[in-house]
Amino acid sequence: MSPIETIFTQGKPYSRNPWIFSNCSVDAFKKTLKDRHCLYNEGSFFDIKEWNHFMMKSPGEEYPADKQCELIYGPDYSHCGPTSAAICLYLQCKDPETKACLPKHHIAARGTECGVNM
Repeated sequence: MSPIETIFTQGKPYSRNPWIFSNCSVDAFKKTLKDRHCLYNEGSFFDIKEWNHFMMKSPGEEYPADKQCELIYGPDYSHCGPTSAAICLYLQCKDPETKACLPKHHIAARGTECGVNM
């Protein structure tokens, strides 16, 4: 997948969903799924109680910004800076050893608290 710039993201390096699949990826999906009906199967879940628990919250509600940084980079990494509207656009994490903020190249999980009423 590659990032794309839209009329809504002009001049901004990240947006709420800046990814689009390349033509090569789309062709690979089509080739793999051709004549298959697996996406129409409802499937069965091993533990419906566990499934329901995780479906009640969005990933950002389940895993706050600090935890998302730990999951991406490892133990002791944390969100860089206070929660603000900027996290609606990107997730910036802090290196625990250098205390430096890493480059902004991750999007916060859907449902992550950001800004006021956002």
